[in-house]
Amino acid sequence: MEIKKKLITRSGWLRILERRFALSEFKYPSLSGVAALMELKKVREPLIAEFRGETLKIVDDGYFWLQIAPRGENFWITVMLDEGGNILQYYFDITEKNVIDGESSHFYDLFLDLVTMPDVRLITLDGDELEEALSEGVINEAQYNKAWRVLSELKEAIPSRSKELEVFCKGLFERLKEKMNTD
Repeated sequence: MEIKKKLITRSGWLRILERRFALSEFKYPSLSGVAALMELKKVREPLIAEFRGETLKIVDDGYFWLQIAPRGENFWITVMLDEGGNILQYYFDITEKNVIDGESSHFYDLFLDLVTMPDVRLITLDGDELEEALSEGVINEAQYNKAWRVLSELKEAIPSRSKELEVFCKGLFERLKEKMNTD
């Protein structure tokens, strides 16, 4: 077990056989960073996620992944969308650090994750991995506490700001999709 570095390009992801990619800086009053859109044109096989007994296809031919890398925050958002651009879920990785540097942007994963469904259901994932990382000395107590604090702040903010999150993500999606189609 180790803290993993995850790239915005998702290079090396063997499930994806053919893709298109677009990247752009973004700046809003309370958030700035870089966003990337990846169209999964052809995949080796679909990916089905299971949450509390429900299944959801999050990878298939023609699907999109929008990644939002905010500067100075300890989370990274991946928005999974179907071939029609409908949001399937928001996936918040809790991070040790986000490095914003164009196509080299990446984060260091602190194991703990939060999934938000479009109906605002919140699902905490991988708390057991965070506990294991602490007990094995992969992370220290300050990192452990930071992960739970960031998760708690997100869980508190998301329900009252879910419409704002949707508008923000759809706006980035449309802008990057247009850029992808003109490049």
